[in-house]
Amino acid sequence: MKNKSLLLVIVCLNVSAWVDLISIMTYIGYELEFSAIAVALVSISMLTPLAVFSGIISKTTKRRNPNHLLLITTATRALCTLCLIWSDTLITLLPLLRSMAIGFYQPIIAGEAQRTDPTRKAQFAALLNLINTLSKVIVPALGGILAVHYGEQAVFILSFTLCCVALLGLLSSPLSNQQPTQTVAVKQSISGEQIPLLFLTGFACCIVISTGLSLTFSNLLPYTFNYYAIPKTILSISLSASALAAILFNLTILRQKLIITAFPQTHLMASCILSAAAFGCLSLTLLQKTWYWILIPLLFSVLSVARAYFETFSNAYIFSCNNSVSVTLAAFKQSFSAYSGIVVTLLGAVSLTKGEPFAFLISISAIGFVLAIIWGRWDFQKTELHPSKDYSERLNPKHKKGPSPQ
Repeated sequence: MKNKSLLLVIVCLNVSAWVDLISIMTYIGYELEFSAIAVALVSISMLTPLAVFSGIISKTTKRRNPNHLLLITTATRALCTLCLIWSDTLITLLPLLRSMAIGFYQPIIAGEAQRTDPTRKAQFAALLNLINTLSKVIVPALGGILAVHYGEQAVFILSFTLCCVALLGLLSSPLSNQQPTQTVAVKQSISGEQIPLLFLTGFACCIVISTGLSLTFSNLLPYTFNYYAIPKTILSISLSASALAAILFNLTILRQKLIITAFPQTHLMASCILSAAAFGCLSLTLLQKTWYWILIPLLFSVLSVARAYFETFSNAYIFSCNNSVSVTLAAFKQSFSAYSGIVVTLLGAVSLTKGEPFAFLISISAIGFVLAIIWGRWDFQKTELHPSKDYSERLNPKHKKGPSPQ
């Protein structure tokens, strides 16, 4: 990435977001001793703004100066994090406001991706996913050390400091307010408000399948492992293996010259099928406990790769669209991921009251597997949303215009 200041901002905001999330959930569970229902409500409150206000976020991002918008939302995040140090009664309101501010991050980055070379947008998507994965690896260890020695307040101070560093980066090297250079094909493409409803429905279904499986897995993981008496050491090894697998996958994408010139339906279907199959195998392994000390870390790695597969290819496609469509799809994806999180949180809470979680987990796996295959066969792409023909012609001069093969 040419803009090293933007890279610094992305790293700081990603780490800060994970620090906040883990600290808030730990703080309300252990320090404030919230009930299970209250913890669930706080979790839902952090997802609701992302789900409900996607339209407002998208329109505001496209109409306002991206640097000013990111400055304002980052400052809001910093203030919310700082207030959490002294807040007991506003613990549900502050995460709500913080989440609303975070909601602008992905659409703004999608807009900035338009300034990336068309042949490197997949690498940019992989880089973002790599940063996110590394944040998830570093933050729990760093946050745990600070919490043990200095208390949860010290973790919030770290998050506040990271936001301040991001603010300094934005002030020293502002985001460009100029629209990226566009080809004729881009100028003739549709705007974000003209995206066909059929395409949005199809994209939403894929997001729900992938995110739903991923969040079901992560939300029920602690309870399920405890229920089946899986040693904590296996969980630690599995989490490390999954992080390493995701890192290696993204590094592989970064080394390749991958170019996305059309909606990657086959790749997204493959990622959902892989996730559902691994999720089902993991459920069976927990029940049978056959070679679980090898199979569980291996299946964690497969699940992590499947998730990275989906995120990299879906974001690479979003970044390949024109600025308006890219911002709209980024907010749309974020919204339906949040809706999936809300539904999964509620379903998880209900399933935990029914005793053994195996039936629920294996059912979700089977349903996800079947839906992924059906979705992969669904032809919902009636309108081209980005100048893929232009990219294809520049990359393959001998390519002749004509109807795309089915």
